[in-house]
Amino acid sequence: MPETRMQDSGENRWPLTPANFDNPSRRETIPKKDNLVSQIKNEIIDAFNREGAGLDVDARSRINEVKKKCIERFPDQIKEIELLFGIVDMASNMDLIVETQGSSGQEARRQPGYRPDQQVLQQRKEAFEELAEYNYMLTDTALRLSDNPEAISNFWKELEDLTKIIPGDERINLNRLWSIKSGVLSQVAIFKGLEKQGLAPKLSVPKEDAFNSVDIWLDKQTALQIKTSRSINYPQIFNLDDLFSEQSVIGQGLEKQLRAIERSKAGIERLRKISRKNINGYIVLLPTKEFDPTTGTPSETLSMMLETFAPSLPQQPSQEDPAKQLVEKKK
Repeated sequence: MPETRMQDSGENRWPLTPANFDNPSRRETIPKKDNLVSQIKNEIIDAFNREGAGLDVDARSRINEVKKKCIERFPDQIKEIELLFGIVDMASNMDLIVETQGSSGQEARRQPGYRPDQQVLQQRKEAFEELAEYNYMLTDTALRLSDNPEAISNFWKELEDLTKIIPGDERINLNRLWSIKSGVLSQVAIFKGLEKQGLAPKLSVPKEDAFNSVDIWLDKQTALQIKTSRSINYPQIFNLDDLFSEQSVIGQGLEKQLRAIERSKAGIERLRKISRKNINGYIVLLPTKEFDPTTGTPSETLSMMLETFAPSLPQQPSQEDPAKQLVEKKK
C-alpha cells in the first residue's frame, strides 16, 4: 500500500555528498574532478571492453564485482551507486521484455492451444519487478533534486552518458531512457502539484507499479496511475469506474489510451480483491508539454487542473511506515 519516500539527509545535490571524494580520513584520496560518476563510467567501459564483451554473463559478473567494490569503498553513497549501475540492468531487462513479448504477449495468448512458457513468464516478471524498483529509485531521487535545476540536470546527463556506453543500439537505449525519464517526471509533476494543494501523496511500492498500475497513493483507498501522451492536448483525470466499458472510453475520445485504461482498471480490481476494500482508482492522462522536461515542475495548466480536482480527494494523509529501503535490500 502507500509508502513514503526514502529518507535522506535533506541535501539536494548530485552526487549528494561530493565532500566524500577527498575526505582526508580515507586511505585513498580521490580528486574532485575524478569523482564517483567518472570512476564508475570508466569501470563499466572496462568491463565491457576487457574481452570485447557485450551484455553477456561475463560482462555482468565483472560489472557486479565493480559495483560491490564501489559500495565497499563508498558505503555512504550506496543509493547513488545503485542508480548509476542500474542503467545497465535497465537496458538488459528491457531487452528481455521485448525479446519475450512474442511468446507471452496478448497476441500469443489469443492463439489456439496457447500454453505459457513458465520460465519465460518468470523471467518477464522478474524483469518488470527490477524495472519498477529502478523507476522508484529514479523518481525518489528526481523528487529530491527537482528544486535544484543544476543538480537534476547533471543527474540526467550522467545517466545519458552511461547509457551511451552500454553495448547495443545507442539510439534504442537512449530512447528507452528518455521514455523512462518522461514517466518519472510526470510522476514528479503530479506529486508536487498535489503537495501544493495540501495533500500528502506517496509513491507506490514497486510491485504495485509493475503489476497493478499504481504510481501514487493519496490515502489507503485512493490510487493514481499516470500516463504521458502526445495524442492529447491537455491534462485530464478520470475515475476509472466512470470508464466502465470500451464504449465509454471511446465516448470520451480516448481510443488511443484504451489499453492503458484497461490495464489500470484490471490493476485496481486486483487491489480491491486483495485488500477487500473499495479502492478508488484514477488515471491521469498527461501531455509531456505540461511539465518541465528536466525538473518535472508542473505547468500552470496542470496546476489549475489539480486545484480543481483536489477538493474531491481525501484530505487526511494516511499514516504509513517509512519507505522500504530498496537499496539496503540489494546490499
